[in-house]
Amino acid sequence: EDERDNFRAALDFWRDCESENELKLVAALAPLWTFRGYLSEGIKRLDESLKRNPNAAPAVRAKALTWLGQLIWVKGDYVRAIQVCEEGLRLARQINYPIIAALALFVSGMSRWYQFGDAEQSIACLEESLSLYRRENYDSGIVFACVVLAAIYQTNGDLARAKRFLDESMTAARRTNNNLARSIALVNYGRLKFAEGDYRQAKRLCRESLRLREELSDRWGLAQCLEP
Repeated sequence: EDERDNFRAALDFWRDCESENELKLVAALAPLWTFRGYLSEGIKRLDESLKRNPNAAPAVRAKALTWLGQLIWVKGDYVRAIQVCEEGLRLARQINYPIIAALALFVSGMSRWYQFGDAEQSIACLEESLSLYRRENYDSGIVFACVVLAAIYQTNGDLARAKRFLDESMTAARRTNNNLARSIALVNYGRLKFAEGDYRQAKRLCRESLRLREELSDRWGLAQCLEP
């Protein structure tokens, strides 16, 4: 956050040099833009850099496309998020880049659920994403995939299956030093407790999640915690 203007200056430098380093850096900064709420800036820079670097290495383009899809999903354009992530997924599969393939499948699964309410397609994408994250021992990804799968099953009234995924998410979150992953696991467990009628436990979990999001200055996450 403190270096944001320096990152901008670096991006402008690489843009003027017509180097794929611009695309590498803009993709690396995508999590900052996502969770601190700089969505429009991130989408604009990724879009423009992808257009300027059509011949960048496939791994660089796959990562940039997939993170662009993530930013677009947070902004709420689910149809475009699916399209962009499908292109990222195609490249990731071609070059065997499992972490980015998992992220592309994750965003596609969420987008299909939000846009179309298509549980079958969404679950298929998310379960494939989860399988890749498990194979790579990527605990933060396991948390994210599990909580969305749990949310779908919970919405469809299958609280037992939702709990199994949330239990896995909590276990994975404890293995990380990632407070974002911990917060996401906690707030979604709070939602389950709310659905079960345990309002005291739900409130405790959501408040703990909120405390972690405040430490991270995660604007999107603050709203996600306050709503339940």
